[in-house]
Amino acid sequence: MTNAVFHSEGWPTLMTSEMAARYLSIGTEVLIQLSVRYSVHAVEFEDTELRWRKQDLDRLVKKLPLVTDLPTIVRPARLI
Repeated sequence: MTNAVFHSEGWPTLMTSEMAARYLSIGTEVLIQLSVRYSVHAVEFEDTELRWRKQDLDRLVKKLPLVTDLPTIVRPARLI
């Protein structure tokens, strides 16, 4: 991917499914499941392989639900 446009963080603007999954730290199957659930779509590229826009992946992360009630074990101890 020598002609890729990179953001300052080092990730390209368009990513393959494998790279997009790595960017999100998930598997490709989970990427597909989340994209369907939260209506985030890949784009078609000239070689017919799907590409994911970084901005859409970031939007997907923002759509994920927050965990508001973590078990006591996971929460850090209160500092007094």
